[in-house]
Amino acid sequence: MGKGIVLIAVLVFFICLSGLEQGFAQVTSDQERTNMVILVDRSGSMKKEGGDPRGLSQAAVEYLLDQLELANDTNQGALILFNSKVRAFPPGELTSNFETLRSQLGALSEIKGNTDLEEALQVGMALLAKSEGRKQMVLISDGMPEPDLTSARIDERFPDQVSRFRRGVGNLSSLMGQLSQLSMERIRTLQFGVLRENSIEVYPVALTGIEANGEDLLRELAVEVTRDSNAFIKVESKNLVSGLDSIVPKPVSLMNVERASLDSAGYHKWSMDFQLDSSLERARVLVLYGEPPAEDISWELTGPVGKISASNPGAARYLRARDRNGQGDTIFERIFLDQPPSGQYTLTLTTGRFLPPLKVIVEGRTHLRLVVVAQPNPAEVNMPVNLYCRLEGTTPGQLETAKANIVNEKGDRATEGIVFSPETGKVLRASWVPPAIGSYRMHVTGYLDAEKTRYLHTQYDLYVQPRQAVKLRVRIPGPK
Repeated sequence: MGKGIVLIAVLVFFICLSGLEQGFAQVTSDQERTNMVILVDRSGSMKKEGGDPRGLSQAAVEYLLDQLELANDTNQGALILFNSKVRAFPPGELTSNFETLRSQLGALSEIKGNTDLEEALQVGMALLAKSEGRKQMVLISDGMPEPDLTSARIDERFPDQVSRFRRGVGNLSSLMGQLSQLSMERIRTLQFGVLRENSIEVYPVALTGIEANGEDLLRELAVEVTRDSNAFIKVESKNLVSGLDSIVPKPVSLMNVERASLDSAGYHKWSMDFQLDSSLERARVLVLYGEPPAEDISWELTGPVGKISASNPGAARYLRARDRNGQGDTIFERIFLDQPPSGQYTLTLTTGRFLPPLKVIVEGRTHLRLVVVAQPNPAEVNMPVNLYCRLEGTTPGQLETAKANIVNEKGDRATEGIVFSPETGKVLRASWVPPAIGSYRMHVTGYLDAEKTRYLHTQYDLYVQPRQAVKLRVRIPGPK
């Protein structure tokens, strides 16, 4: 009898693993395409403290477009610039031609007028609502809507206030304050729910370390729409890339290959080595400067592709991002390599003065995917949930380990970090006991080497319901 029970348990375990294979494939296909609309506030307040006084908007947009282009050929994007007017590039649709979007970045230098945030969100929602795949909206703004009383759109939304303005009734400053408050309420009551219904994630960004003017509204967008209290950041120039990485989830096809840093100035020459393998279809070498670099800094990338430099990129593509909306100091430089040969590479930076503190990040598009499944899902409160993680791809490799952070509907951490351990074959396993009903999101990182330099990210949603009561009636036969 005991052996029979053990045999049944083993069969159930292998049936579960067989079901995991189907579950893994489903998770991968659902996250393949990313659709992103980037909304950039170009109103006059963005010149001031609390807005974008360093002019980081263009560099932020460039980095986000890089991420989309690097990660997947099917990813799509659009750019919306708004002040008193709302302009979409391209008009009325998303595009996979990111060079077309980059060609519009010069328009970011025009900063004037009021802030029609409500209309900008409406245009962004219309673009994303009809798209297939993941829907992300990045909002670069100081967060305070300031409707333009001369706009026909405002006339439709706030007829009483516009009528008072035209008749010269009341104080203009007081009237503008009322319009800002009314517009914020319309965004909360009319747009928050539509964003959630269309599964649009909103990531608000304030490009300053100082208080944003409309910070409360930006935080509410993160919490009430994206359901993540950490989906809003205030970020300065030196932390621009790390800040964007911390809020906008990386596509599942983007692998970290290597990271290295020069933490203090005082060197004339510095180099780093990294290895590219056959799983990579495209690679980017990103050089981030902690301080504005000297004009005489030069760099050279050597490896199976020969020698590449900024002045002689060959088949590679070289781009540079600056602050002051493209007119100021260099923030970061990057090199794109399509179909890079596998092998050892060396990046060397030299200067006749001193190198500033800097960081180099090597990332690449890979055919490998990190995928996760929870059993059961939906789970039951206070009952263990098994979490499984593995790699998939044309030539899947072995994960060394993985970790997960789990957050609740408000984006608050629901538990300490969970570490996965080997289960069977190429599957890693962990378990978790959900403390309350609701929806949870797992942010998972899978490491492909023991040094934890090569890794992939993904996320997985888990739903927890009340514990289901089960009544068992057992009849025990008595003596005849």
